[in-house]
Amino acid sequence: TARAKCCLKHQEILLSKIDEQIFLLDGMFIYNGFAASVRYSEEDKLYVGRIEGIKSVVFFEGESLIQLEEAFKEAVEDHLDFCNRKKG
Repeated sequence: TARAKCCLKHQEILLSKIDEQIFLLDGMFIYNGFAASVRYSEEDKLYVGRIEGIKSVVFFEGESLIQLEEAFKEAVEDHLDFCNRKKG
């Protein structure tokens, strides 16, 4: 989408659908054209993600995969808002 072109390097990849908006590919979440790496922190008992392929460093976390998915969506939307404000 035009919104996602703000900061992302685009690639074509094969995706497995998790729900209507989130995709998972080899330990990566995909949402609205953005990809995030995901890992589990045994020490913190949290799933931790980082949006990849952008200049900014954006992390998000959740105690469950459902919480992590919601945090990822929120992080992407916040990043897009930031990019739009920066342009304006």
